[in-house]
Amino acid sequence: MSIIEAGLVEGHLPFEQWNKKNLVDWVLACRKQGGYPMFISRFAGKKWKFKGTNAVQGKCFAGEGPEISVYFVGVPDEDEKLINEGTQDWVKLMKKYAPDKLKEAEKYPLIIKSGRIPRVIVKG
Repeated sequence: MSIIEAGLVEGHLPFEQWNKKNLVDWVLACRKQGGYPMFISRFAGKKWKFKGTNAVQGKCFAGEGPEISVYFVGVPDEDEKLINEGTQDWVKLMKKYAPDKLKEAEKYPLIIKSGRIPRVIVKG
């Protein structure tokens, strides 16, 4: 069952094969926009699958510029496990796949713009 067939997401994002080039290019593009790369692999406690392989959403949180979030498909079990271990999964993945580009990715500031984050109204 695919993540689309499972009704877990709307399918409005492009699909990318999980590999070193696609992952590193996406993380760098997100960071250059001032975004914070995040990976989401489950919804309502259900693991996302696409054609029998692990799938994750790569969400570029905050930043500025065009929306570049994607669905990565074909994610190896070990990477899916790393993503679910906790915070800064993008840093761990960059250390694994492109340690030479980690400093470049970390140098960009985080830019918070209201169009890319949920609106929160505090009353009180």
